[in-house]
Amino acid sequence: MDVKSAIAKLWEMGDLTYKLKGIQRDMRNAVYNSKGKNTVFLCARRTGKSFTMCTVAVEYCIRKPNQVVKLIFPKKKDARNVAKSHMVDILADCPPHLKPEYRTQDNEYVFPNGSLIQMAGTDAGSAESVRGSAAHLILLDEAGFHDYTEFTYIVRSILMPTLLTTKGKMIMASTPSKQGDHPFMVEYVAAARAQGVLIEYDIYSNPLITPEDIEEIIDEYPGREEDPAFKREFLLVSEPDNDSMVIPEFNKQVKKDIVKESPLPAYYDCYVSGDPAVGDLTGILFAYYDFMRKKIVIMDELVLGGKGEEQLTTQDIADGIYRKERALFSNPLTGEKYTPHKRIMDNNNPILINDLHKQHGLRFIATKKDNKEQQINNVRMMIRRGDIEIHPRCKNLIYHLETARWKIRKSDGKRVGYERVSGTMDRKLKGHHADLVDALVYLVRNVNQNKNPFPEGFDFYGQDNYHIPEEKSGTDSLKSIFKTIMGKK
Repeated sequence: MDVKSAIAKLWEMGDLTYKLKGIQRDMRNAVYNSKGKNTVFLCARRTGKSFTMCTVAVEYCIRKPNQVVKLIFPKKKDARNVAKSHMVDILADCPPHLKPEYRTQDNEYVFPNGSLIQMAGTDAGSAESVRGSAAHLILLDEAGFHDYTEFTYIVRSILMPTLLTTKGKMIMASTPSKQGDHPFMVEYVAAARAQGVLIEYDIYSNPLITPEDIEEIIDEYPGREEDPAFKREFLLVSEPDNDSMVIPEFNKQVKKDIVKESPLPAYYDCYVSGDPAVGDLTGILFAYYDFMRKKIVIMDELVLGGKGEEQLTTQDIADGIYRKERALFSNPLTGEKYTPHKRIMDNNNPILINDLHKQHGLRFIATKKDNKEQQINNVRMMIRRGDIEIHPRCKNLIYHLETARWKIRKSDGKRVGYERVSGTMDRKLKGHHADLVDALVYLVRNVNQNKNPFPEGFDFYGQDNYHIPEEKSGTDSLKSIFKTIMGKK
C-alpha cells in the first residue's frame, strides 16, 4: 500500500493522528479517553492546541454520521481565521467523497454523512448563535481569554444545555488567563487540579521544542525565567492578585509540599471544626495535632447541603460527624477510639450547637471570631511554613483554598466576606462562600499546641521515631506486642 492509499484509509477510519506531533497526540487521545462531562487542558504557547482541537473536530464528524461539533473561540474573527488556516491544512488530503462543504455565511462545515462543525466566537453576543441546537462535542479554545464577565453565562447557560440530550462532553483548552481570578481559572482549572484531573503541558513537556528554542524564547522576556509573562505563557504559572485572594500562599508549589498523606503518631489530640449554614454549605474538617512535629494535620472533610440540595437536618450533620469520627480517630496500635479533644463551630448558629449537644451528644464550643483577618493571616503563615498538612482526599478544602477571593465593597474598598464561587458541574466539588476556609481558620485558632498527648513514660520507639512503622510479614502483631508492653488487655 502506497502512502496516498494509506492516508485515504486513515481518513475512512476517522484517524488523523498522522497529522499530529508530540503532545498533540497525547491531547487528542486524552479527549477520546475522557469520561467526565468536562476535560480541562492548560497548555503553554506553541503546543499546537488549536490545530489539535480542529483535527479532533474533523475526526468526530468523519467517524459517525449526524454528529454536531461546536468549535468556540474568544472572538468571531478567530473562528473565521481558523477556517482559513488550520481547517484548510487539515482537509488538504481529505478524499473527495469525505470532504465537507464549507458554508461561508454560517462559518460551518457540513460533511457528506450529515455531521457538522459549527465555528463561532463569543464576543459581542455572537455566542448566542450556537444556542439551542444539540451538540455531541464542544471544543472551547483559549477558554481563559473569553470575556471575563460573560464566561460563566456562556458555558453554563448557552453551551452546556446543548449537550443534555446527546450526553456529549466539553473540552476546554487554554494558556493561563492574564486575570488570575478569571472564571476559567477559578471554576475549572482550580477545580480540575483539586480533583487531580487537570491535564497540563508546559514548554518543557513539548519534545518538538529544543533547548535552543527555549533559550531563544526566554531571551524575549526582560525577566527571563522569572518574568511573569514567561511564567504564565510557558510555565503555566498564573500569578494571582494577592489583594483579592484570601490564601495567596496556597500556590502550586506549596500545594505540592503540604497536600500529602502524613504519618500517624501513636497518640494525638483530634479536633473537629465546622462552619455550618442553613440554606448554604456546611463544611466540617477532621484533624489532629502532631505534637512532636508541631503540625496540624487535616485528615478528612465533610461537606453537606448547599443550594440545589435537599434540606439539611441536624440529624444529617450528626450522622456524618459520628461516621467520620469513628473511621478516623483511634490509636493505630491499640485500636482504642479517641474522643475529640475539641469540637469547634461558628458561633452564628447557637440553636444548632445546642441541638447537636442535647439531642446527639456532640458537644461543640462556639469559637470566637474577632480579628478575623489576623486569624486568616496566621493560617496563611502556617501554610507558607508547612505547619499545616492536608490529606489529598480533602478535595473541597483544597478547592476552597485555591479559589477563595475577598468580596470588596465598591463604596469604600473594604473586604466584606468572600465572593461566591461556583462548584463543578458534576457537583463533586462545591464552592459557595469558601466555607472550609473558615472551618480551617476556626480549627487553627482553637488547637492547643502546648498539650502533650503522650502518656508518661512513653518511649516505645524513641524520640526520633514515634510514628507507627509498617508491620513486616512473618513477625508478631505489632498491636499485640504494644498491648503487652503497655499492659493493655
